[in-house]
Amino acid sequence: MGLPLAHYLIDTLPFFHTLLRRLDCRVEVLRPERGTLAEGDRRCAAPGACAPVKLLHGLADAPVDVLLAPIFVHLPLPHAGAQTYTCPMAQGAPDMVGRALYAEGARTRVLRPVLFEKEGDGFETPRARRSLWRAVRALARAAGRDPLKPAAFEAAYAAALDAQWRFEAGLSDIGRRSLAWARAHGHPVVLIVGETHVIHDATLNAGVHELVAANGALPLPVDCFPTPDETPRLRRVHWASAGQTLRATAAGIAEGDVFPLLLGAYGCGPNSMIEHLFADLAEDWPHAVLESDGHGGKAGYVTRVQAFLHNVRAHHAADGGSTAAVRASRPGGAAGTGAADAAAVAALSERLARLDRDLPHSLDAGYERFCFGHVGGGLGRHLAAAMRGAGFDAVYVGEPDAAALRVAGAACSGKECLPYQLIWGSFARFLEEEAPRLDGRRALFLSAGNGFQACRAHLFPLTEQISLERLGLADRVEVADFSLVTGNVRMMPVAWIALVAVDLLNMLRFHSLADEAEPGAGDALFREYSDRLERMLGEPRPDGGVLAHVAGALRFCGAVEALLREAARAFRALPRDAAKAADVRDVYLCGDLYLRVDEWGNDRLQHKLAAHGLRVIFEPFGAFFELLQLRQIQDGVSLRRRPEKEATLATMRYVVGRLTRAVRAEHPWVFWNDVRAVDRESRRLVAPYPFGETIPAVGGALLTWRTQPVDGVVSVAPRGCGPALVAEAQLRWEADLPALFVYNDGDPIDEARLAGFAWRLRSRPARRTGAAAR
Repeated sequence: MGLPLAHYLIDTLPFFHTLLRRLDCRVEVLRPERGTLAEGDRRCAAPGACAPVKLLHGLADAPVDVLLAPIFVHLPLPHAGAQTYTCPMAQGAPDMVGRALYAEGARTRVLRPVLFEKEGDGFETPRARRSLWRAVRALARAAGRDPLKPAAFEAAYAAALDAQWRFEAGLSDIGRRSLAWARAHGHPVVLIVGETHVIHDATLNAGVHELVAANGALPLPVDCFPTPDETPRLRRVHWASAGQTLRATAAGIAEGDVFPLLLGAYGCGPNSMIEHLFADLAEDWPHAVLESDGHGGKAGYVTRVQAFLHNVRAHHAADGGSTAAVRASRPGGAAGTGAADAAAVAALSERLARLDRDLPHSLDAGYERFCFGHVGGGLGRHLAAAMRGAGFDAVYVGEPDAAALRVAGAACSGKECLPYQLIWGSFARFLEEEAPRLDGRRALFLSAGNGFQACRAHLFPLTEQISLERLGLADRVEVADFSLVTGNVRMMPVAWIALVAVDLLNMLRFHSLADEAEPGAGDALFREYSDRLERMLGEPRPDGGVLAHVAGALRFCGAVEALLREAARAFRALPRDAAKAADVRDVYLCGDLYLRVDEWGNDRLQHKLAAHGLRVIFEPFGAFFELLQLRQIQDGVSLRRRPEKEATLATMRYVVGRLTRAVRAEHPWVFWNDVRAVDRESRRLVAPYPFGETIPAVGGALLTWRTQPVDGVVSVAPRGCGPALVAEAQLRWEADLPALFVYNDGDPIDEARLAGFAWRLRSRPARRTGAAAR
């Protein structure tokens, strides 16, 4: 049995090692060596994956019968805070490794139990115990052993729990003793924060611990720091490692003699957002951010560590080298020996409180203006119109462009995913003119946000709020997410009808591009019907109670149905280029929720595919919202609320079916996959984690390839997107599925790749023929 010292097994190794040894397994702890990363790079089917994922792939080369690689959905770290999701790449990596070994014909079996599916789960909870009971029974069967007796399992489990608790207590004891020693000997403490599978991996940490010690400071890993229980729980921070990092950072700063250094893996998606929060908490306190790609280069970090420690010592000298008065009240709740004034402590407490504050949850909370960000191919414009129809003052901030990306650069490092930069940049540009007009009024910006679970989009509203504070607008502008609208009884039906309608109009437009006789005709028709839909949404809708809302929604659905029928006929009547149509190939465009629709963000991918003779049928933007609703049902809502959730999903499917039929009368190629079928199809290759675009990208691509006559699949995503990389790794192993993976970061697409993919598809007969072609 191999236990790879990677990802969250680093935090939980005592538990699993003890459990398996007590069950009479021969256990080998697999540690990275010099060639492990290179071997993992060869095996991993997603070239853009981070070094920790590739290390796990490399460790899978060990000559063991079984590799244990649990899928940790949450991670019960002792100091994690209120939310404990894990990184989406770490959630997907065990399935990636299992598929890679299977494709190689390796004899090693990857055992990947799903653990800690619910917030609050720990090793002692019944759900985790049941999952591991199933896993070890399966292990015993595979080994040809006698059935495992429950008593033997319970005894082993109790011993494993004890080992894990002693390990965690020992870490805290190391921290307390280290802090006491450093203070007694006058050494500054450098708190090494970040993912433990980075800071404790000799391949990835670039020897930073040794460099800190060699230059006269005491390095203290974050999992050893005794973060006080009184430190705020940071309810807005959803990753376990981020909560551990930020809570320890705040508590260390409050001590007055602890200086944080954030060490991350190059290309780490979560870190691109955590850096914002880390810098915000640390502010003027000496701190540093370093990255490692796992390829060594320790010497390159020497001057960076020395510069950081020079700053630490300068700060210490400016403070007089000792504390004038120990602070009586600090966010961490403990008294240290460093100095800091009361104003700095109060400011830190205020910044911490922001990370604990709930998102705005009501449209009727005193906001006088609502600003909608760009999502879903202009959908923000239609949602703003729907709000105006309901009597709210609402405005759309505009589409992203190169100027918006430049504006975003003032608040972004460039490591964030492209959708975040474009959403924020568009709003920041809008505020340049809008802010003076607020004249004391309170505004609310609606952005992407909650519902994405492990994805970094969950933090978008929080980092946007921090950027607003730096612009001096925090007292006038707050940030919420679109659930404020979709969760509102009055707004939800109309918003959903609008969303489905915009998706269907975009389907008609993108499909039209490849063989239209008059370039731009499809775009012009889309603008015409999109504008008409916006005007319909802006017509006043009186607030007359639930029954009136339902009746009004049904009437509006009928009006939109008529609009879509007319649009379908208009698109059908567009003149076609027979020569182009004869050689066209159909591709299913899936992937990132934002970039598969946004044309500036994806560098006009739909148009460029069309220019190469590829006709686009895209995964609807709205499909993800159906998945959100389905996941709430699957996650086990209470029996009291389940009928409500089922009814909501059924209503969503009713609208999709009704409006899709209006278009299919003229365009029989139009389809909208059933969300349950997509979810089932995805589980052929991946666990239901990571939740997010992995599920519709994998499930939608496989289902569409199996049930629709498309010639290939194009998946588009921001560079570094974890869910997209997990999907790529799985889909690349589908030998008969022609697939192209496009990653955007604001630079132009490599059109040679598009041309090569188009040539590949045209080298085989089209799957859609005859009258069904249009």
